[in-house]
Parts: sequence; C-alpha cells; structure tokens
Amino acid sequence: MREYAKIISYVIFVIIFTILFSLSNTPAIYNSPTINDDTIKSFINEESFDDKKDSLENKDNEYPWGTFYLVQVAEGYNYKKLQNICEESAALLNTKVDYQDKTFDPEKGLIYPDNYEPDPIYAGEYFPRRPMYIQNFLSIEMKYFYDTIDYKFADKKKMIVIADFYSLDEKLSADSLTNILLSKFPDAKYYKTKIYMGCMH
Repeated sequence: MREYAKIISYVIFVIIFTILFSLSNTPAIYNSPTINDDTIKSFINEESFDDKKDSLENKDNEYPWGTFYLVQVAEGYNYKKLQNICEESAALLNTKVDYQDKTFDPEKGLIYPDNYEPDPIYAGEYFPRRPMYIQNFLSIEMKYFYDTIDYKFADKKKMIVIADFYSLDEKLSADSLTNILLSKFPDAKYYKTKIYMGCMH
C-alpha cells in the first residue's frame, strides 16, 4: 500500500512540474490596439511574400517573422520636412508623435544617442519600431528595415513616416486610415511588409 502511495505521489509531482515548466517557457506577447495576442501569434512565420525563399530561410520555424500592413504617410531624405509631415498628420488624426528617443544623424540616419543608457547595446545605432507595442502614435523610421528587398540592395538613407501597423485581416482599417491621410498627404499609402519579431538583443 505504501509503495502504491509513493507511485501516486511521484506521478502527481511529475504532472505539476511539467505544467509549471511549460508555463515558465511561454513567450510573452505584447498587447496593441491594432495587433492583439492572437494575430501576432498567427503571423509568426507566415509565408506571404516568397514562399520558396521563406521556406528555406525559415526552416523549422527558426526565425520569427511576421507579415503586416504598414500605413506610410510619406518618405524622403529631408528629416526636417518629414518631421513637419509627422506633426501635421498627427494633428489630422488627433494622435501623438513619438520619436522613441531617436535623433537624426546625417551619416547614419535615425539613431539612439551615443550615450543612450536605456538600451546601451543600440547606442549610436538604429532600432526600429515594430508592431509589438502600443501603437497610437506616428514616428519617423528608416525605410530599409521595412523593405521586402534584400538588405544589401536597400536604400540605407531613406526615411519614412509611419502612421500605424495592421494585421492582415485588418486591411479595411489600413485602407480607411490611408484614405483619411490622403485628404492632406497625397503620397500616403499602405503595403505589406515583413518584420522580424524575434529578440534583437
């Protein structure tokens, strides 16, 4: 009888340990007004641009990429001009501008300051806005991070004003926001972009 009780206790211990271990290794997903937990999970490793290339580079789902609609207000090389567009479009949409502590460097483009303490790994370098956090703001970003072409052929100087990101099942929302922006900004558009959603540290 004692041996039977020991076996039952051991089985219960193994079950509890397995459950706790699984919970502790569950990845965190950040909430967003437009990108929620389920949509982020569904876009990881989605093959929507070049299936053959993705299947080779994403073998066994090793790299967590996501596909989203990006609403772009404008693009260019003149930071001051883009700043004005960013501020004006924020006023049109009744939202805010957030440069996320990034500054403009004529050689590197948008970067964190050289002495940036909150994230010293990216001090003096560019860190992109991604659809993993609360999005209710406009920002200026480096275009190359959102290009679907090969990085080595991308324009490393061009910047874009981003209004928002949307999941693939929110195409109507992306279209509606773009139409509002087009009333004042003729170059506004939205398009699919593939974004790395994994750890960048």
